[in-house]
Amino acid sequence: MILESVSSTNIDKIGYDSTARQLVVEIKGGKQYRYDGVPENVYSSFKAAPSKGKYFSASIKGKYPFTKL
Repeated sequence: MILESVSSTNIDKIGYDSTARQLVVEIKGGKQYRYDGVPENVYSSFKAAPSKGKYFSASIKGKYPFTKL
């Protein structure tokens, strides 16, 4: 999975695997988390959101199971 840099205060990079429906989020400082079962439209909205941190907190964090990588 290729991670893309995003413009955000808290989030450094994001990547998505549409086949596995997995989202990887790398926060500033290098910690990575994989979220499972994330629909592609949620990833697309996340990528397009003007505030990645706000979208992440409202629509992803706490809504999908995750694993710290």
